[in-house]
Formats: sequence, C-alpha cells, structure tokens
Amino acid sequence: MLEKIKNIEFLRFIFAIEIVYFHFFIYSKSVFPDFALYKKLFINSTDAFLCVEYFFIIAGFFMYYHLYYKNDSTFEYSINKIIRLWPLLAFSIFVIFLFSLFHFGKFHFYSNILNLLFLYCTGMLNFPVNNGHSWFICILFWVSIMYHYLHKCFDKKIFNLIVFGAVFCSYAILIQDTNGYIGSKAHMVKHLFSYGMLRGFASIGLGYFIGMLWQKISIYVKDFKIKNQFKSVLFFTAISALELYLSGFILYYSIFSKIEYKNNMIFIVAFVFLFLLFLAKKGILSKLLENNISVFLGKFSYSIYIMQAAGFFMTKPYLWGNKDFMYSHPYMNISLTVFVCVLIGILSRLFIEVKITKYLKDRLNNLNIEKSPTHQSN
Repeated sequence: MLEKIKNIEFLRFIFAIEIVYFHFFIYSKSVFPDFALYKKLFINSTDAFLCVEYFFIIAGFFMYYHLYYKNDSTFEYSINKIIRLWPLLAFSIFVIFLFSLFHFGKFHFYSNILNLLFLYCTGMLNFPVNNGHSWFICILFWVSIMYHYLHKCFDKKIFNLIVFGAVFCSYAILIQDTNGYIGSKAHMVKHLFSYGMLRGFASIGLGYFIGMLWQKISIYVKDFKIKNQFKSVLFFTAISALELYLSGFILYYSIFSKIEYKNNMIFIVAFVFLFLLFLAKKGILSKLLENNISVFLGKFSYSIYIMQAAGFFMTKPYLWGNKDFMYSHPYMNISLTVFVCVLIGILSRLFIEVKITKYLKDRLNNLNIEKSPTHQSN
C-alpha cells in the first residue's frame, strides 16, 4: 500500500495559489481592460493553466493505487467521489447566488443547475457558468469513473492498453488541434469529445502509469544507497540541482515569463520528472517539503481552487471599485485579491467541506451497516 507522500501536498497547495493568480487577470479583465501592466502579467502567466494538468496527473497517480488496492464497485467509487467533490461545488454556487442578489454579478441559473451534475465542459454543457474553473472537477469526476468502470470490465493488460491508447490519442489530438497550446476546455472535437475530456483522459491516464511505474521501482529507489561518501554527496547535489531546476522552470515560465517554445508538452514532461523526484525524496527540496506543514497546506488546495470565484465576486465591487487606488497600487490589488480567495477557501474547508463531508460519510457508513447481512441477521 502507498505511504503518505507529504511533499506532493505542498505542490498541490502552490498550484492552487498559482491558478488563482492566473484567474485574477481573466476575472479582472472587464474592470481593467486597458491596463498595460495587467496585460503583460497575464501574458507572462498564461501557462499557469497547466497546473490543472498537474492536478489531473496527481489524481491519476492515486487512482492507480485505489484501483489495485481497494475492491469497491464503480457505484461505491462514484458515491465517494460525489461526497468528496459535490458539497463544496454546491456551496460555491450558492455563495455566488447570494452575491448576485446584491448585484455583485450576473448569476447563470440554468447553467449552474447543470453544473451541479458535473456536466460543465463535458460536451453536454458549454454555456457560461459562474465558477468556470469547476470544469476541472466535472472532468475529474467523469473520467475517473470511466477509468474505474473499464478497470472492472477488463483484465489488467487490456485495461493498460486502453489507458495507453486514451493517453496517446488524447494528447496527440490536443497538440495537433491547438498547435501545442492545450489550454482550451470547451471546444469539441468531431462533436464527440471536448478538449476538457481529452485533457482529463490524457493526464489522469498519465498519472496512472506513473503510479504503475512507481509501484515497480519504489522499493529499489528507497533501498538505493551509495556507500562512498564523496559519490553520495555528488549524487545528492545533482538530484537537488535537478529538483530545483525543474521546479524553478515550471514556476518561472508559468508566472513570471512566457516561454518561447510553443508546445505545452514540455511542461508535462518537466512535471513528470519533478513528480518522480518528489516521490523518490533523494534531493534537498523533496526532503525539506516532506513534513506535516505540507500536509496541512495541501488540505486546503481543493477548497481554494473551487471557492476562488466567490473571492473574485467579493473583491470586484469592494476592492477593484476604487480604480484610482488600484491603478496606483496594482500589485497590492493582486495580493489582496489572492489573499481573499485563499481565506475564503480556508474558511470553506474548515466550516463547510469538513463538516458536510463527515456527515455524508457517516450517513453512508450507517446505511452500509444497516444493509450488511450480519446486521440484518441480528
């Protein structure tokens, strides 16, 4: 069974913050349409959307261990996914609806109802919703269930072949259709699959294979030691330098500068190597982040991600309204907005997500106990 990987939780937290930063420029475009600085910062951060791909890959990695170490039905798996994902999605829509009553923004009523069914950007709902980033949750839900069901239908070799075909074909279609920029999500390919679904199939499937690879090599990686002290230090230095370079490369070209290379697959490849290095825990960065603080921060990544639209709704009339001040202090505007989004995410996790999820899990466990043969015979 897979042991707790603490440093990955820190990456999830950082990626959630990075996505909020990127979405700031999209949400604020209507308020600051001609602000040259924000245009420049937006262009520099356009590859930050790939953090969603990293989330997919991480989800696929853990999905591998779930498929081969937990013997649940697809129905049980789906129910647990709903319990995990739906409450905060519903709460985010409810909060935005309340804000809309005070004219903070327009509420897309019918689209949001369909969004509650995890349909956004699946091909069945491409109309605007208030929390557009929820497409990731919808795709994660359906693709995970599809993979789980296929795993139940086929033996491991056939299933692996299906996943490989899904990964290869999805990435190939995305790269060819978009000239290397895979950031689109709602566009349909041949009226069959949305870009969002293809991104989900590709990156979740890729994470699945990373899980398979890690299962095979983890024991050798953990037991690997170099007895010669000089070679050991040299090896540690080289691995540490690679960790720092890859993390710096991903961070720098996602936020601070736009990479000239036009194919986003370079970021996917870089993250895969960084992910494996963090799993190995042989370098300075992966060792430093392997702590309980990383686990604590990682718990808020989902709530920060899903509640960010509520944060933008809140800051638009109060923070962005004073344009003279905001033009004078543009970086403060960004920092305060991101802070509000993070704070709303943290509070939603503590007071909404945890409590509702616990209640639903307790109810589900009680129902399972009542339906068990032992309980019925008693």
